[in-house]
Amino acid sequence: FWEAAEALAARMEATSDRLDDQIKAGYRYAFGRYPSDETTTVLTDLALEASLPVAANAILNLDAFLTKE
Repeated sequence: FWEAAEALAARMEATSDRLDDQIKAGYRYAFGRYPSDETTTVLTDLALEASLPVAANAILNLDAFLTKE
C-alpha cells in the first residue's frame, strides 16, 4: 500500500506548489470530492510533521476509502 501512497503523493505534488492545494487534490483523486476545511487542516499538519507520502497514506487508509456503503 505504501507504493500507492507514494504514487498518490507524486501526483499531488505535480498539481501545485502549495501544500494545502496538494492535499485537496489528493483527497479529490481518492474520493471524487474536496475535503472539508477540518480534514484539509489535519492532513496538511500531518504532511508538515511527517511528509506528503505519509499524508497520502492517511488518505488511502481512511474508512471512507476502504469501505463501500
